[in-house]
Amino acid sequence: MSGNSSSFGAAIPDAAIPCIAKVLVESDVSDKTLKAIVKGKNAFSGNEDDQMALQELTPDFSECVTDSD
Repeated sequence: MSGNSSSFGAAIPDAAIPCIAKVLVESDVSDKTLKAIVKGKNAFSGNEDDQMALQELTPDFSECVTDSD
């Protein structure tokens, strides 16, 4: 049975985490924002460029979660 991790305000299947990590590492999201995500700082929103980059990654995140089922 696989577990779930909570990040980005949603439960993420553990099997999707490596895919999501790869998407984030290969993205234009700043290192500062990536570190905040890893540390689980939900209140950290990054700058406008990071917010835009994260929004653009939504389809990739969805694919990671769908493929992990």
